[in-house]
Amino acid sequence: MTEQPDYWIYMLECENGAFYTGITTNLDRRWSEHCAGAVKYTRSFRPVRVAASWKLHGPMGTALRVERLIKKQSSTAKLKLTQSPKTLRDLISRRLDIDIDVKPSRRRLRA
Repeated sequence: MTEQPDYWIYMLECENGAFYTGITTNLDRRWSEHCAGAVKYTRSFRPVRVAASWKLHGPMGTALRVERLIKKQSSTAKLKLTQSPKTLRDLISRRLDIDIDVKPSRRRLRA
C-alpha cells in the first residue's frame, strides 16, 4: 500500500486583483511555474504573491473538491479566506460535509 501525497491548495493574488486558486503536490515548484508564465491565466495576469495556502492530507479527489469549493466562492469570500485561512476548515465542513485534515500555512511567497 503506497502512502498518498499531501496536497497544497493555494490562492494567488494576481496583478489584476483577482485570486487564482490551484492545487499541487509541490508549492515551491508550482509558484515558480506561475512566475515563469507556464500557466495560461497567470501568464496574462502575473501573480503578485501566494495569498493563502493550505496543506491537505487526504485523497486527491477530496483536494479537488476543496479547490472547486474555493473557486466557486465570491471575491469577497475569497478575500476573507486569505485574511483568515483557518476558516477554510469550517467552510469545508459546512459545504462538503466532510472532516478533513487541512492546515493553513504561514508560507508567503512573493514575486
